[in-house]
Amino acid sequence: VIQDVIEDTLLLGFCFLGQGLLPEAKNCADDSITLLGKVKKNTQMYTNFSRALGELCFGVGMTAKASLYFEDHCRCVENVYGRESDIASNSFNLVGCFLINAGLPEKARHYCLKALALRRKNYGDSNVVTASSQYNVGLIHRMLGNFELARKELSRAHATMARVHGAH
Repeated sequence: VIQDVIEDTLLLGFCFLGQGLLPEAKNCADDSITLLGKVKKNTQMYTNFSRALGELCFGVGMTAKASLYFEDHCRCVENVYGRESDIASNSFNLVGCFLINAGLPEKARHYCLKALALRRKNYGDSNVVTASSQYNVGLIHRMLGNFELARKELSRAHATMARVHGAH
């Protein structure tokens, strides 16, 4: 079954990556790209594998491919689970974090702002989940040189965490 082959290929790629065997891990990423092309988009299977493939591509330095699979993952999550679902906000946040680490702050900002808006709507402003997204948006503003906006978001995140955890 194609699902098992993709899963095994991705797992092998992550194993190689963990052992520092980058050429072998890259081969697994390339093979997974080919295999995933045979899976129908906007299905739960494609959604899960596109995220994992984005992570593997990121790990082996295929940043452009990783970005494409992360963005594809988010589109599929919206179609499969709904635009305003918790799964969507978690996916936007996760993808935003990977894009921050990949040095793609403009793309990261798009996803982190979507996550923040959904989390504010679903959880309110006094929740650690929302604070996490505020923190990510603050980091992005800092990366882009928007220091006043960065300070504003990072301060909000810190204040929320302090309130929630009882710190002064």
